[in-house]
Amino acid sequence: MIPILLWRCPICQVNDALEDKKRIFRPWHLHCTNCDTVWQVKRVVGEDFQLKVLSSPSHQDEVGTELPLAQWYARLKETLTLTTIEDPEFELAQGERLYLASRPVLLRVLSSDPFFFPPEQGGNDRDQPVGKEVGMGRIFLTDRRVVWHGEDGKVQDFSLSKINSFFTIFNIGGVMMHETSIYDIRFRQESLLKWVTYFGLVAKEVKQTMGHVITTSKY
Repeated sequence: MIPILLWRCPICQVNDALEDKKRIFRPWHLHCTNCDTVWQVKRVVGEDFQLKVLSSPSHQDEVGTELPLAQWYARLKETLTLTTIEDPEFELAQGERLYLASRPVLLRVLSSDPFFFPPEQGGNDRDQPVGKEVGMGRIFLTDRRVVWHGEDGKVQDFSLSKINSFFTIFNIGGVMMHETSIYDIRFRQESLLKWVTYFGLVAKEVKQTMGHVITTSKY
């Protein structure tokens, strides 16, 4: 659960590096697979989790630091900037910068408003919006566009200048509005909070360079 919220190591600033180490009858630990930092996790009833650094081979000065989860998350955000990455599956246009690449996700195009779910015809299930699956694949976020690479070979581009919003609905996923179409992106192996955070950072860049506003959930 904690790696979904603390999706970036606040010590070494590497994405998707933290893993829970819950052990029967032994203290709950959080471990960074990159810098090998280990925290002990304590649940404070009615309040926050407390995370204390037990060891950190490359950051000995952090050993003994104990903070609530909310403060570790604040440290995560303090060091976060848009940094370019590379991915062998994605071909950049000239001068384009890639910021984020997903693991396999499910993409759906919706025919109903995800903020008000009407029941399917003949049913009464209001837990899911009505839509159609596009398929499994990967999503890439650049300084110009969002690109979908389907496992079936299909590619779909969404220009940032035509994306109006990106919101999180935690029992569904990320909901993106491109022009008048609404897409549901279901991240099954990584943090949805990470994606809305990057969308928020890119939205600021888009507003400065293109004068276009992308509304996002708070992060």
